[in-house]
Amino acid sequence: MVTRIDRGHYRIRLDEPGLTEDSSGNITAMKARELGRGKVVVGDRVAVVGDTSGRKGTLARMVRIEERTTLLRRSAEDGDTAGTERGSSPTRTSSSSSPPWPTPSRAHA
Repeated sequence: MVTRIDRGHYRIRLDEPGLTEDSSGNITAMKARELGRGKVVVGDRVAVVGDTSGRKGTLARMVRIEERTTLLRRSAEDGDTAGTERGSSPTRTSSSSSPPWPTPSRAHA
């Protein structure tokens, strides 16, 4: 699974951590040219070939992206009112001509 992306290098945690020298399961990989641009995101499960030892300075190669089992449709920050705030104007509850926000008082000299 892809855990981090940094300038074209992908940090991947292997399903079998024992395959790496330090048994952490973390390796660094590059995308194969066949995968094209921008298709891999953090959380994707990928197939890798090449050097999976996890030693410093080694690279594996991602050759396939497994089918995703989940899909993020909107962020948690959007909440239940997603899309309703943008473009709406403040509503007034009274018919007075004053704005609904407080206005600063001005001192005359």
